[in-house]
Amino acid sequence: MPYPSDYFSALFPVLSMQVIQHFRLRVGVIWIGSFTLVIVALLAGTYGLSQAIVLAAIYTVVNVFLAFYTLTSQRAQEARSRNQALALELQTANQQLEALSAQLQQLVVVRERQHLARDLHDSVTQTIFSMTLTTQSALLLLDRDADRVEKRLERLKQLAKAAISEMQVLITELRPVKFTEGGLVAALRQHIAERQLPETLVIALEVDGSGVLTSVEEQNLFRIAQEAVNNIVKHSFASQAYIRLHLAEPFWMEITDQGQGFDLHAARSAGHIGLGSMEERAADIGWNFQILTSPTAGTRVRVQKSLPKERQAE
Repeated sequence: MPYPSDYFSALFPVLSMQVIQHFRLRVGVIWIGSFTLVIVALLAGTYGLSQAIVLAAIYTVVNVFLAFYTLTSQRAQEARSRNQALALELQTANQQLEALSAQLQQLVVVRERQHLARDLHDSVTQTIFSMTLTTQSALLLLDRDADRVEKRLERLKQLAKAAISEMQVLITELRPVKFTEGGLVAALRQHIAERQLPETLVIALEVDGSGVLTSVEEQNLFRIAQEAVNNIVKHSFASQAYIRLHLAEPFWMEITDQGQGFDLHAARSAGHIGLGSMEERAADIGWNFQILTSPTAGTRVRVQKSLPKERQAE
């Protein structure tokens, strides 16, 4: 027949589970240790010291098992709660990233449209305006001096070819860049070969090193080189230009010409989109952008990959 001390002993595991749930593990260990001593004292008077120790050990094992089970269940519940909170945070962060990505895509589209509008204004629009003036001049000369009309028509033909050439360049720029197995180097060589250059201009590509760039870096570097070549063709009046690509630490790319150069401060003040576009593309991939130029001294565009220490400092 059970004794009252047995009933009291059976209550201790339940209390231990409560202690483990509401207090630190250290408190639980002290509680179980104290429980063992109390059980020995309670049972010693009924069963004797030796049997009381054996029974206390059994109760202690059960107590420890239930306490450990309670602790494990509690920690599992806390882990589930943390995972749920983390999943909610990740979902929120993912939604924010999607929103930022959409905004970035819109900004890229706006920037490309501004770039295209600027190029149209600088080249095709002016060429068409010249065609209009030449046509009007030819019409006026038709009745007055028919011999001079032929020269005007020849000039009109040249302007039309120039406008078509400019439009082809712009269409090429709008197409997405698809790199072949040769990557950026092959794409630059192909661009130089296919770009319609003045007969007096030669562009050379020099490559040093064999390091690997990311696809995003290659895309942006190609666009920077493409914009720099366009500026050389349109404005530099240079006879020689170079694209130098250094594929080793520190990675960098330079586009130089010995043309007439320009006033950099005036160009920035005027908000020339081409310069801003190159600088933005360099910033997008974490590269430093530098342009050195002055009237009659040529132009050098340089982009260099930031070193890890430099990126940390930023």
